[in-house]
Amino acid sequence: MRKPFNTPIFRLLLIALAVISVSLLFAWLSSVLLREKPNVIIITANSLRPEHLSCYGYKHIETKTLDKLAQEGILFEKAYCSVPNAIHSYASILTGKNGGEVISQKGDTISLKTSYELLCGYLGNAGYIPIAVVSNPAITSKRNFEKDFAVFENVSLTPPGTQKAQINLPTDRALEILKKYNHDKKPVFMWLEYSIPRRDYVLPENFKKAQDSHPYDRQVLFLDEELQKFFQGLKKLGMDRNTIIIFTAATGTAFNEHGEPSEGIFIYDTTTRVPLIIKSAYLPGQKRINALASHTDITPTILDLLNIDYPSNEFNGINLTPVIKGPSEAQEKRGLYLESLMGYYSFAWSPVVGLVTDGHKYIELPKPELYDLSKDPHELHNIVEQTPLKAGVMKDELLKYIEEKRPELTGIIDKGADPKEKIGLLKPVNFTDIDANSKIRFLKLLLSRDPKNKEFKYLLGEVYYNTGRIAEGIRQMIELTQTYPDFNRAWQGLGLLYEKENNPDKAIECYNKALAIDPDMPISLNNLAWRYAEKGINLDEALEYAEKANELTPNMPSILDTLANIYFKMGNKDKAEELLEQAIAVNPHGKKVEYLQERLKEIQTSE
Repeated sequence: MRKPFNTPIFRLLLIALAVISVSLLFAWLSSVLLREKPNVIIITANSLRPEHLSCYGYKHIETKTLDKLAQEGILFEKAYCSVPNAIHSYASILTGKNGGEVISQKGDTISLKTSYELLCGYLGNAGYIPIAVVSNPAITSKRNFEKDFAVFENVSLTPPGTQKAQINLPTDRALEILKKYNHDKKPVFMWLEYSIPRRDYVLPENFKKAQDSHPYDRQVLFLDEELQKFFQGLKKLGMDRNTIIIFTAATGTAFNEHGEPSEGIFIYDTTTRVPLIIKSAYLPGQKRINALASHTDITPTILDLLNIDYPSNEFNGINLTPVIKGPSEAQEKRGLYLESLMGYYSFAWSPVVGLVTDGHKYIELPKPELYDLSKDPHELHNIVEQTPLKAGVMKDELLKYIEEKRPELTGIIDKGADPKEKIGLLKPVNFTDIDANSKIRFLKLLLSRDPKNKEFKYLLGEVYYNTGRIAEGIRQMIELTQTYPDFNRAWQGLGLLYEKENNPDKAIECYNKALAIDPDMPISLNNLAWRYAEKGINLDEALEYAEKANELTPNMPSILDTLANIYFKMGNKDKAEELLEQAIAVNPHGKKVEYLQERLKEIQTSE
């Protein structure tokens, strides 16, 4: 007699249950293992000099939060950004490559090249939820920084210098998002970006700490308090125990050292040295590292700590884990490449490129510079003539790197004015209270001292536009576009001048040239769309341009007016009325509200 529990059907049921049990067990184990992966949070400040933190020896203020992070983690004494510009630095941190290599420049517009895989892409593929909460208004989808992030949010600062400025910081929003995803089975990667300290060093009125200190130091203290708030929030969420924390800054900043008013022109340590602190349960704490480090090292180091495979030859940086455990011979001989093209792109000055290695910094310029950083940390004594052999060796190493990694620079190095000779022209000037003729005289004086400076030329053309001297402005902008045909703002400015001259065909030509260089210029997009609508041509193309302009700068009354005009010309009267009503509602007491109301009335009464 067959046993009732030994039938073929019962055996199949047992097998099925076993398979289901194993599957459920595997799924549970997978979720547990996945959950045990550490969270990763990169926190970046804006233009923060490490020597203004007490953990780096500063005596005037006490940055208690960052001091505690440094005490529990690893502090790098000699960390650098590759380019002293925030956008380039963030690109470098997220790609592991020098900022100049992964940033695309179209005219005077810069964006992240989309061909490079970001750190958030690597971590996303490894089961992480990649999140960015940023506060720099320049970090936008237009610049491709949202690539590979599952969540990308941007808060913004009140424009510097406004009365009773209130700073909107990312702390609260970051904690809200972490709370939302903390119950998920997946670990989190977050980039948390603070756009302070930054000029004009505005602060909330209720921040009273260290009122006798320099405003820069007070913003550093304010940042430190925000970080304390963030770390307390992490602790409440239970995320402090299994999270790798990396803190750094986009750049340093200058306080007129070498004549530089802030950052971006030169590559001295004032602007290229940055703080770097790493805290991880996988690394020894309470350690200070004197070896060279770079933003480019952050991505490979994180991937190594998480045991994620990566092609090491894809990065300019190195994995810092062996350096932390003990300096290697390769690390001791390491060289860091630095560059700045801001002066080149903005003023047609010579590019600034350099190399840091073996305690020295070499800077290639029309008048080259060499500094012994161990004896001359402020880079005051150029020893290039006293040590020509050392200078020659470092120059050869620098040019070899450029030939391999930055070949597009080979034709422009040492071309143009030496920035050291022209930096004095960049004194801050408040044009608000200066009459038009004084502005023109001042700009012409600057141009007499720096005849090829394209920014000064552009500003002069802009003054001509604003003061109604249209013919002079057109001559100025034509000369500028002939000298610098890739200067997109000059083409746009010339188009605006042709508008004033009532020459729409020439304006259309200029807007098209500006957009060929940079297709994301809202003014050119909007004005070209308006001109097409007025002519009754290319209406589908005009609609595409106006919609893109509205996407780039949402709810601008002038752009909504253009959209209304296009829809009206296309026969959609209701949509045109809706857009004009929206434009009026945006700023019901604005200067153009009467014009918009008249436009709305014209459309409503049209047949």
